[in-house]
Amino acid sequence: MVDPRLLAQAKGLDVADRVELINELWDSIDANELPVSPGTADLIDERIREADATPLEGRPWEDVEAELRARLP
Repeated sequence: MVDPRLLAQAKGLDVADRVELINELWDSIDANELPVSPGTADLIDERIREADATPLEGRPWEDVEAELRARLP
């Protein structure tokens, strides 16, 4: 449980500082420590098997990025 005083202090920061705090906290978490439900773990394993079975399918990141950027206003 988060200390209510700490939470109140964090909420009192301006938006830029709160975003920076969020990023710092997120970066401090080891991805291997995040809880994953059995269903999500199964889905991840399935996607990995699919990617391993068809390594040449897909699109280059540059194409995906360009498409996403084109959608931005």
